[in-house]
Amino acid sequence: MVLILMPLARRIGLVDYPGHRKDHATPTLLVGGLAMILALLSYVPFLPNMGLGLIPSSKYFMLVGLTMVALTGLMDDLWQLSFKLIFPLQIAAALVITWVGGVTIDSLGDLFGHGKVSVASIQLVFTVICFIGVINAFNMVDGVDGLAGSLTLTAVIWFAVLAVFAERMRIYALLLILAGALAGFLLFNLRTPWLARAQIFMGNAGSMSLGFLMAWFAITLAKNPGVQLYPITMVYIIGLPLMDLVRVMLSRMAHGQSPFIGDRRHIHHLLLDAGCSVNQTVLLKTLASALLGAIGVLGWYYRLPEWLLFYGFMSIFTLYFYLTEYRWPMVYRLIRKFNRARAV
Repeated sequence: MVLILMPLARRIGLVDYPGHRKDHATPTLLVGGLAMILALLSYVPFLPNMGLGLIPSSKYFMLVGLTMVALTGLMDDLWQLSFKLIFPLQIAAALVITWVGGVTIDSLGDLFGHGKVSVASIQLVFTVICFIGVINAFNMVDGVDGLAGSLTLTAVIWFAVLAVFAERMRIYALLLILAGALAGFLLFNLRTPWLARAQIFMGNAGSMSLGFLMAWFAITLAKNPGVQLYPITMVYIIGLPLMDLVRVMLSRMAHGQSPFIGDRRHIHHLLLDAGCSVNQTVLLKTLASALLGAIGVLGWYYRLPEWLLFYGFMSIFTLYFYLTEYRWPMVYRLIRKFNRARAV
């Protein structure tokens, strides 16, 4: 799909040009996201009980919402839409899967040790907010070659592990197909000895679509009718993009700026400015995301209390926020010192 779309992208101007906060030096084609989504959609009719006439309604509406998000991202890639237009389009896609498709969150689990926290009275609004948050968290993390793809692949692997435990084999099949699509994308996007810089980007069509899918997988698995999975485990699996989203938006508002304005406050920008290479940045964030996912999944597997996992996650986020907002000069110096020692 990448090879098919590349000539088309050149003709229609689906190209990301250097400038502003963008670190790439040459114009780069924005076909990765479309290639991944088209690859995923092309396999759906071949999956058992997921053909066009047999597909369960929740998955049908997921595919409709996914298409809407992908088209929104594509329009943004082509014409750089205002967030005032993007948000309503994202909300519309989220309403398709929640209000029409019936995929909603009604419980957050036993977060405080006093029984399950119900959000049934506001489940529609709450679920839409969750979809929008995850969509934009994965959109914002797409700032370094190979980063968004690697973080999403890590989340997909953990979701696939949970799908096996939960005996959700159709979800597992979808996750494997998405993992294959992500691996194919990374061949063109991840910096390697045979690829000095990304040949393609996923674009907003890709990052928004991946965020939408991650939200859908998390909610669907958390509401598993058989084996009960912890909702907080899903937060751990996609936790790093969410933590970065919340930290950056709070930081912008604390400085009197709009939370939706672009800047270089993301952790991958901070690491690059501290002297980390692109591959070091991708490796550090991917390992951190994999570790968070491992804590969440193993915590569920060994039946640790949900409240313990919740307070553990909040403690990790508090430490992350403290180090990046109030102690970053110290961390910056340590990173610079470590890189100089490695160079010697």
